Amino acid sequence: MRIATAFIVVVSANLLLPPPGACAAPVWQQQQPAAAPSPRSSAAMAYDADRHVMVLFGGFFLDEAAGTYWVMDDTWEWDGVSWRQLIPTDDVPPARAGAAVAFDAQRGRTVMIGGTSLGGTLTDTWEWGGSGWSYVAEGPACNAGNMAVYDPRSSRVTLLCTEGPADKGTWSWDGSAWSLLTAEGPPLLIGFNAAYDGAAQAVLLFGGTRAGSVDSGDTWTFDGSVWTQAAGGGPSPRAGASMAWHDEAGLVVLFGGATYQGRTFSDTWAWHDSAWWPLGAAGPAARGAHAMAYDVARRRVVLFGGASDPWAAPGVNEYGDTWEFFYVGSVCAGDTECSSGICADGVCCEGHCGTCQHCDAAGQEGLCTAVTNGDDPDSCTGASTCDSAGVCTVKPGHTCAEVPEGTACACGGGEAGQCLSGSCFCPQVDGGGDGADGGSTPRACDCRLGGSSGTLGAWLLAAFLLARRRLRGPRG
Repeated sequence: MRIATAFIVVVSANLLLPPPGACAAPVWQQQQPAAAPSPRSSAAMAYDADRHVMVLFGGFFLDEAAGTYWVMDDTWEWDGVSWRQLIPTDDVPPARAGAAVAFDAQRGRTVMIGGTSLGGTLTDTWEWGGSGWSYVAEGPACNAGNMAVYDPRSSRVTLLCTEGPADKGTWSWDGSAWSLLTAEGPPLLIGFNAAYDGAAQAVLLFGGTRAGSVDSGDTWTFDGSVWTQAAGGGPSPRAGASMAWHDEAGLVVLFGGATYQGRTFSDTWAWHDSAWWPLGAAGPAARGAHAMAYDVARRRVVLFGGASDPWAAPGVNEYGDTWEFFYVGSVCAGDTECSSGICADGVCCEGHCGTCQHCDAAGQEGLCTAVTNGDDPDSCTGASTCDSAGVCTVKPGHTCAEVPEGTACACGGGEAGQCLSGSCFCPQVDGGGDGADGGSTPRACDCRLGGSSGTLGAWLLAAFLLARRRLRGPRG
């Protein structure tokens, strides 16, 4: 049985760079599954395109109160609805944090190498096929400066090793061994991040911390043989950011990161057409060392975990939350065309809009905004209309008998009432204060705008009918 997932949506329409061919807004949406991996940072996560799940392994957790920390060895998968812990059938890789990981699309395997354990730096290479881990080879010793991406040009996993120092360079995995592509490239870095830029067909690297604890804001690209430093501009210097290629939008998304001095970020950026662009999308709390990858089937970036200050022990707070990033507002003909999974009013919408709300308001495409002073064809039409406050009310000249239960109606004196069992009722004092407990007695009010009044008997009948409905439950 699949567990229903609740959502918290944080939206911004301030998109400076729409995806090509679309007028869209970026959205961060928090997922709240019933179960999830424990809070952690520096976990390894990649998207298995064959099985349509995120695969997550290990990570780091600091218990500051107890004065200890853990490096984990658990394996989890996220299918877009729930997290599920996997119990491998064979060997389990040693516990680790900061491993490099990528999905080898050519071979259908998730490849993980290196990282840090309680005993020091790891150099082992493991593969996950869906039911178990297999140790396959030793690899370069990258310490804390490693990142892996899948390069579709060569159909191989590429490993960026910037802190060997003996094994510093760019490496390629053929399924059985690692081979050095080039020893040239960016300077020694830790905490950098990388992703494959599908538009430019190049590996993209950003940030990190250089020798002397100096944070970098440099951007580098790798065309398969040569590294080139890109022009300046973009996110401020930082390490521990995460990046992922958003295939539907045609750009690389970057989120968060932290400086060596302890400042963390919650900004979102896009790399497109050889430049960085800020995206006005509020979302996860500021953090670094979080896991992030793109879900091809669902067309959204998935983020998990991270830490409020991944470089210093005091005040560290590991996260265990799951967020997804996607675009809304582009024109659509059906739900399957939208990364949000919802096509409403002809555009990809952030969610299912409520009564007297539409998703195609000019300048706010993709966002649920109020319908005022007019009909909402999806939820409030016919004998009802949306008033100036965006509330579905009875149209002048019509009665409560013509509209759905709960529709707003006007009471005598201008108060707001509610249509119940064909009459308009409003809880207001009838002047007597004659309730059994000395409180006020509700009375009926006008049944339609400018119409006649109901009776107390009708109000009591409606109350009785509603009470009986609650006791009996829904029909069916």
